[in-house]
Amino acid sequence: MAILNSDQDGVFKSLSDSPPAHCSLNIKSFSLITEYYPEDAYESGEFEAGGYKWKLVLFLKGNKKKNVEDHVSLYLRIAGENSLQTGWKVYVDFRFFLLDQTKRAYLVFEDAFTKQKCFHGAMLDMGFDKLIPLDEFTDASRGYLIDDTCVFGAEVFVFKETRISKGVSVSRIQYPRTNKHVWKVENFSKLDAKCYDSEPFSFGTFEDQKWIIYLYPKGIDVGMDTHLSLYLSFEADHEKTSPPVTKVFAEFSLHIVDPKRAIQKSSPKVKYCFTAGGRGWGWPRFITLGGLGRFWKSDTCSVEAEITVLGIARGPGDSGEKATPPEPKVVHRINEEPCDSCGKNASMHSTFKWSIGCFIFASCSALLLSLGKGGATWRLGGSWIRPNNISKDKK
Repeated sequence: MAILNSDQDGVFKSLSDSPPAHCSLNIKSFSLITEYYPEDAYESGEFEAGGYKWKLVLFLKGNKKKNVEDHVSLYLRIAGENSLQTGWKVYVDFRFFLLDQTKRAYLVFEDAFTKQKCFHGAMLDMGFDKLIPLDEFTDASRGYLIDDTCVFGAEVFVFKETRISKGVSVSRIQYPRTNKHVWKVENFSKLDAKCYDSEPFSFGTFEDQKWIIYLYPKGIDVGMDTHLSLYLSFEADHEKTSPPVTKVFAEFSLHIVDPKRAIQKSSPKVKYCFTAGGRGWGWPRFITLGGLGRFWKSDTCSVEAEITVLGIARGPGDSGEKATPPEPKVVHRINEEPCDSCGKNASMHSTFKWSIGCFIFASCSALLLSLGKGGATWRLGGSWIRPNNISKDKK
C-alpha cells in the first residue's frame, strides 16, 4: 500500500490493489444521480459488518448543510439504530475507497487523526465533508469518473470482525421506452369504499418492478369530498432477480380516459425516484367530482398510467419493514385481467377483495412552477403515499 499524504483536510490517503471488503457502491450513471439528488444525499442499500448494519451516504456535489461546495462528501451511517439497546455505543475503525479505473487501483481515505470512532444515538453518521475536490473527481485523466461511471467502497471494522456483503449498483436505461397500462373501472358510480388499488402490473423486461395505481373515488387529504385522488406506487419482486431492485428513477403521468379512449384529464409529467415498498407520488386533487359527470351515462372510465423508466438501483436494499400507521385503513382491490403495455383495456369484475392498507400522507398542495427552454411546467397538488398491501379475501 502506497502512502500519498497524511493530513490534507484531515484525510489520510493511500493506494491499494485490494477491493473493499464490506461494501462496493457501483454508480453506472453519475449524471442520473446528480440530476435526482442535486443537493440531497444519495444513500446506498444496507450492508453488514461486525454484526451491525450500515449505509453509505453520498453527496456528489458537496454537503450543502455544512456549506461544502466543489467537493464530494461521503459518510458512514449506522442503520437499524431503533433495534439497538438504550444507551448503545459502537466503536469502529472505517475507511472509504474510490476506484481509479485507469490504474485498476483504489484510492483509500482514512481519518488522519483518529482511528477509533464512536457511533451512538446522537452521532449516527461520520465521514468526510471534503473527501475529494469535485474537479479532481470529474477529471477523466484521474480515472475516477469514466463514461459516467464511478465506484465507491467501504470497510468497517468493529472489534476486528469483518463480513462480506453484496454491492450496490445504479445504472441508467440507455434507450428508455414509454409504457402504458390501462385500468378499466366499471360501475364507477357505485364505488363506495374509500380507496381502490389496481392489481400490480409490470412491463416486458422489467418484470421485477411491480406498479400499483391507487384511486380514491371521493378524494383524500386536501381533495376529500371535492376531488377524485390518484396515486402511483412501486414494489419490487425479489423473486424475479438478484440483487433486487431498490430504487427506480422514472418519469410518469396519469390520465382519466373515457369509454371512447379519449383522455379527459391528465396530470403533468413528473420525474420521481420510487423506493421499493416506500412512498409513491400522486395528486389528491386530480379531477373535481363535478368533472366526473360525463362518465355517468356509461358508468365506466379508465385510469391510464404512462411510465418511462430512466434508471434502476439494485442491491441489498433496506430491511423491508413497513411503517406502523396510527390506524389501519381499508382498501378495496378491483380484480382485473392482464393489460398489455400498449394500453389495451383490462376488464373489471364485480367481485372485490379486501386489503388491509397502511398509508402515510405528507401533503404538498403548493403550486410549483419550473421554467426551462421549453416553457413552463406546472405541478398541482402533489402528495406522498406509502402503501402496505396485505390482501385478504372478503368473507
